[in-house]
Amino acid sequence: MRMFWITALAIIAICAFAGIFLLPSLPSQMVIHWGIQGEPNGWMDTNLAIFTLPALMLVLALLLDFMPRIDPRHKHNEAFSSVYEQFIIVMLLFMAALHFTTLAWALGTTIPPFAVVSVGLAVLMIFIGRLCSSSQPNYFIGIRTPWALEDNENWKATNRLGAKLYYWAAPLCLLGLLLPGYTLYFILAAALIPACTAMAYSYLYYAKKKKEKTKNRRKKK
Repeated sequence: MRMFWITALAIIAICAFAGIFLLPSLPSQMVIHWGIQGEPNGWMDTNLAIFTLPALMLVLALLLDFMPRIDPRHKHNEAFSSVYEQFIIVMLLFMAALHFTTLAWALGTTIPPFAVVSVGLAVLMIFIGRLCSSSQPNYFIGIRTPWALEDNENWKATNRLGAKLYYWAAPLCLLGLLLPGYTLYFILAAALIPACTAMAYSYLYYAKKKKEKTKNRRKKK
């Protein structure tokens, strides 16, 4: 078994067994959702809640591990497979942190949920940046615009910019720690600004290159 799966299954198992171990001390209902201000507004039966996130983590790990295998350009993925596996592990750790946050709330310890989300997403943004900077043209990972997929130079330029933007998005997520009431807005900005900016850049790169080619053709005529 690959070290990736040993690590992933260990994280999932710890989450599942923690819920089982604490079950006698937990109430019949657990908080699983919070509002914008961090107030609890969603509950679930505890017997179901303790297994929900571990089950989702397992499905997510299987899906993310499988998807690159059906990529027509899967040979390109070998160059950054280790970074991709690290990204999946970090995502599982983020979900594990959310799982333990729900358990803590059930036991009476009110950990600010958006603080956990802010820190977790900040770390994920760094790893998304690493993926962008190391990825080769493929259909599952990186900033996959139609123009980048058709042109290796466009791909490199777009994902190089995307990497920088996602690195800068990490501290933007952390601003939610200083202004808890605006955490959701910082998270949305951190997710949308890098993606939208990189997509626009990819198109502009394509349009500029197309214009240059047209100009060169006219000169030859």
